[in-house]
Amino acid sequence: MLKLATKKVSRVSAIGLDFGDSAIRAAQVINRRGMAEVVSVVQSDRPSADEQGEKPEVESSSLKRLLSSAGFRGKKIVFGLSSPEVEFHALDMKKQQVDEMHEAIKNEALRMANNATDQMEINYWMLPDTPAPVPNVMSVAAPTLYIEQALDACEQAGFNCQCVDVAPTALGRFVGKLKPWPASSVWGVLDVGQRQARLIIYVDHVPVLVRRVGTGVGEWISAISTALKVSESTARIQLFDHGVSLSNRGKTIAGETSGNELSEMLGGYLRRLLHDLTSEISRSYEYVLSSFPKRQADDLVLVGRGACVRGVSEYFAQGLGIEVRSASDYLEATDCRINFSSGKNLPLEMFGLAIGLAIEDE
Repeated sequence: MLKLATKKVSRVSAIGLDFGDSAIRAAQVINRRGMAEVVSVVQSDRPSADEQGEKPEVESSSLKRLLSSAGFRGKKIVFGLSSPEVEFHALDMKKQQVDEMHEAIKNEALRMANNATDQMEINYWMLPDTPAPVPNVMSVAAPTLYIEQALDACEQAGFNCQCVDVAPTALGRFVGKLKPWPASSVWGVLDVGQRQARLIIYVDHVPVLVRRVGTGVGEWISAISTALKVSESTARIQLFDHGVSLSNRGKTIAGETSGNELSEMLGGYLRRLLHDLTSEISRSYEYVLSSFPKRQADDLVLVGRGACVRGVSEYFAQGLGIEVRSASDYLEATDCRINFSSGKNLPLEMFGLAIGLAIEDE
């Protein structure tokens, strides 16, 4: 039989599972002709990291309750890793023979790892070609023990983890659905979590730079708490209720929060942290643009808890001179290929990694 066409069947994805800094988040999508319809999301707060910054282990019983409460379909999970549990290093391996590449990358990744142990899982991806003398490989290194603990928790909860992915590739799939990115563009994702702000910059949809660029929302809240002499829970409420109103030139930004004395005050308390963060982002964009000539800087997309603070994207946009938008700002565009409506007042920005894990490579 000669087939001239085949009907694409819509199907439910695996569950994307993100063990975040301050919460566990999960999402499931239905893929329909290039559209990713988010059908379920759920999140549950986690205990704070210990003094060494390590996340507490996840109990299988609590994971089972969480995933069962969301009405997910099936038992397949794609689990996501992000820094600091996993390290990323750009390596120059151009002189290595192809058949020796994997072993050479493994050795170099272990040498560069900050927390190398005897048991590390190593992988890598190739970076786009460029005439500039820059690295051509991005390595990934994660402790085997951490991965095994996560896999065991999933299995004991009654789920089957079929894949372990990393944040840069998963967030790339997520943001790739928000907008059709031109081939000549250099675009980025800033994930502002509880502990740190992580920047990923993409060329040809490939993550070419992955690095920590500043503190996370926890430090923002601590700064406000100290300045106002209030508890951190009160400072958190003030930050997310009022947002910040500030600019890179010391004047308030005209807009929704303009004239709000409290948001201006909060912005003042965060000025140094946000200025340092902007400087690191700018340096990172400049490095990538110099490494890949004839490319142009495109949007910086904000995800994570910090992306939900009003006024932050405007501050970054003014300081960087490029378009900076939170993930949900793309949803109304006609060319956006994500359909999201949580119905629970859960912002899209909080589920970027979980949704990216659920989206399959095309």
